[in-house]
Order: sequence, then C-alpha cells, then structure tokens
Amino acid sequence: MQKTFTLILVSLLTISAFAQSSNRTAAAFTTGNIVVYRVGDGSAALTSAATAIFIDEYTPSGALVQSIPLPTTISGANKRIMASGSASSEGLMTRSADGKFLLVTGYDAPVGTASVVSTASTDNNRVVGVIDAAGNIDATTALTDAYSGNNMRGATSTNGTDIWVSGTATTGGSVRYTTKGSTTTTQLSTTITNIRGVAVYNGQLYCSSASGTFQGVSSVGTGTPNTSGQTITLLNGFPTTSGPSTYAFAIKPTAGDIAYVADDRATPSGGIQKWTLSAGTWTLAYTLNTGITVGARSVTVNWSGANPVVYAVTTDGKIVSTTDAGASSSFATLVTAATNTAIRGIALAPTNAVAPLNLLSFNAALKNGLATASWKTLNEINVSHFEVERSNDAIGFNKIGTVNANNQISNSYLFTDATAITHNTYFRLKMVDKDGSFRYSSIVLVSSKATNAISVFPNPAKNNIVVNYSEAKPNTVAKIVSAEGKQLASYNLPIGSVTNSIDISNLPKGNYLLALESGNGKQTASFLKL
Repeated sequence: MQKTFTLILVSLLTISAFAQSSNRTAAAFTTGNIVVYRVGDGSAALTSAATAIFIDEYTPSGALVQSIPLPTTISGANKRIMASGSASSEGLMTRSADGKFLLVTGYDAPVGTASVVSTASTDNNRVVGVIDAAGNIDATTALTDAYSGNNMRGATSTNGTDIWVSGTATTGGSVRYTTKGSTTTTQLSTTITNIRGVAVYNGQLYCSSASGTFQGVSSVGTGTPNTSGQTITLLNGFPTTSGPSTYAFAIKPTAGDIAYVADDRATPSGGIQKWTLSAGTWTLAYTLNTGITVGARSVTVNWSGANPVVYAVTTDGKIVSTTDAGASSSFATLVTAATNTAIRGIALAPTNAVAPLNLLSFNAALKNGLATASWKTLNEINVSHFEVERSNDAIGFNKIGTVNANNQISNSYLFTDATAITHNTYFRLKMVDKDGSFRYSSIVLVSSKATNAISVFPNPAKNNIVVNYSEAKPNTVAKIVSAEGKQLASYNLPIGSVTNSIDISNLPKGNYLLALESGNGKQTASFLKL
C-alpha cells in the first residue's frame, strides 16, 4: 500500500511540474529577433491529426531564445490552437502592420483529433491567435463560418484587433475579415476562393495564390476593406498561367517597390523571388536560391539596413537567411527542424515601438486673407487624428483645429484657418496615434506681406548650416527653434554681414526653424538636421 501511494504521489508531482512548464509566462520578445511557427514536440511522427504548436524565438544568427507553447486546453473564452501535423500549407504566421502582434492560426480541437483539416468549423472552430510583444496569447477569435472541411492558412492584422484570414473551402473560402474575439467573418471577395497567404503592407491588403490565372500576389480591394463585394486583382506583371507556386510574401515599407515572394517549387525554379515595381509593372528581377536545394513557403525581411536581410523557411524544414546584395547572394542555414517536427511560418519579433507615420509634406499658404494648411501622408496605421497648431512667434503654439485620420494607403488633407492673417503666423501639425503617442511636423510660416527672404544651406545638414540674409542691423539675433516650439540656441549676428555659419553638430536629428529677429521684424527658414 505504501508503494502504491508513493507511485501516485510521484506521478502527480510529474504532472504538476509539466503543467507549470507548459503554462509558464513567456518572456517579452526581443526586437530584431525572428520567430517561427513549429508543429510537434518531436515525441511522435507527424500525421493528419491535431498537433501541438510552439512559437520559437531565435536571434538573427539562429540561437534559440525561447519556445512558447500555444494553448492545448480551453481556458475561459480562450480556445485551443492546434495544427494538422501534415498540412504543410498551414501556419503562415505574420506580424501585424503596426509591428506589435504576431498572428497565428489553428483549430480548436483536442490533441490527436483525427484528420482535423476535414472537420466542420462548427465542431472545431478555426482559431486566430494574437500574440503581443510581451508573449501574451489571445485565443478568443474562434470562427464558426470559415474554411469548414478545409484549412485556414494564414492571418494578418493592422493593429491586433482588425483581422483578415486566408484559406480554402467549397464554402467560406477566400479572404475573410473579422475582429478579435469574434466568432463569424465577412467574406470579402468571390473572385478567387483558394487563397494561401494574406498580409497588409503600406495600408493595402494583399493575398497570394497559385490558382487559375492568379499565380502570385494580388491586392484585395482598396486599402484594408472589411465589407463584401471586393475585387481581388493580380498585381500587374505577375504571371497568369500556372508555373510558380506562391506562398508568403514581403513588400518594402513606404516605397512599396520591392517584393520578396516565397515559391515552393524545387530549385532552380523555387526559392525566394525578388520582384521590383517600375511604372506600374512588377518584374521578376531574380530568384534567391543559392545555398538551398528546395523551395520555400515562408519569408520575412528586415529592411533596416542598406541591403535587406531575407529570412525564409524551406520546404525541407530549415530556417535560412541571406543579405540580398544581388542574384548570387547565398543562403546560410540557421536552424534545421528536429525529427518529428515541422517549421512553417516565420516573422520578425513583435515590438511595442510605434510604426512611424510617413509625413510626405506639410505646407501652409495665404489665400483671400485666410491661411490653408495642407499635408500628405503615407503608411497611416493606427493613427487617430491630426491637430493643426498656430503661433505668432514660432514658440508658443495653440491648437486651432482637429482633422480625423483616414488610415488609407496615401492621404491628402486640407484645413483652413478661420482667423484672418494680419501678421506673420506660424503653423505646425501634431500627429496623434490611437495609443496617445504623437509627434510634430516642421514649422511653416505664412506671411501677411512680402518680407526679405533668408535661406539656409546645405539643407538637410549634418554639422553646419550657412545662413544667407539681407544686411544685418544692430542687435540681429538668430534663434534655433525645435519642432515643439522650444528655443534651443541663440546667436548674435555681425553687423553688415550677409552670410553666417552656424554649428548644429550638437543638435539631435530632426526638423528645426531658424528665426532671424531684429528691429525690422522676424524672418524664418526651416531646415533638417541629419
């Protein structure tokens, strides 16, 4: 009897230790690392049955940082997230457009559920997992109406709340829209129903396919649509006849003129295709496959350096990387999947940093005695609104109006100041994100009458600026003002001089206003410090 009790106690302790390990709190992800979607723990051969998923974080050189198990049991509103062990088209993980979340997909099914792909979505919901930068997993998005009898292959999001999913099914296929925590979706299009990858780049929703005349990457509607009746349009230049086998893809931020596309055909055809955009047409520049012998299904790109660093998952279960310096760039193998496991999706690690809004221009001009501010933006993601601010001295600013953000691919705005301009007036733009963070544009001047112009060169500048101006009067002072309106420096200019060099090497990078003040008034010019 004593021996039986001891065995039971040891078993309970073992189960408890395993549970604590499986439900441990994940560490925060490290910016710059890569993350992959791994199926299986290596204990048994992979089959079509429901199998546990792990999210593995690696350094760029391939050193394992941590493994996060996705839930295999239901906890409140959070469902299970399981994968088919043999459905290699699943698991196309993405990072949200704002950079803050990972999007993963799977099934709410018990471990070992046979032929989980063919189950009904009402019985085994198709689940989207949203993982934040701290490693917290939200598994409350359990879809009852999508990809029934087939698989959901990928998911993407702009902000962790608005979600688009991809997959195939006789009914309920194509690209669909939902929100975090929902149980139903909206099918966006019936143009094509067999979709592989889905992602948002530069405010536009895209998908990939290798079906019919859609052999590559396509746009879905305009912007990030959430209603039915959208048209899926193959990007101009991608092939319309069978041959390539496109899965995941990555498009260059802001410029949007380079795309890396995973092709799972055997080499020399397969690998990572590099496409370039010119005059509205995409052209295949070359295919990166030196150093690998098979194709690839997943790709992610670090665009921060002079040459993009491309990370991919090959069809034989390897994580590879290369710095793209041309067609001969060779892949190095970072990680090889362990026996009885499969590596599928890959993405850059999520971060809490805010993806920057790209302000293309901000101007103000006088018309019929009123000042009109105009600005253009790109990459509006999670932007709340804009505040137009006015000042009489370029230092103290007051808000005079608010304009809501459109959050589309590219945007143009106008705002007219209702107060007549009777003297020199300064304007700036405050750009506010939904989380409350904000930044300012450069300061612009609207003059009520002609003034003697000053100029600054070089502009942009790194160490020094040279100021050209009309003859200085006694007590002429040059002031450098930040975009926030704070005076940072003041210089007395020599009498009679028309040029003067000013050291700006100690200024942080950013936009500044140079103001010349004398008994004759104030003249200003803006410059950019590199």
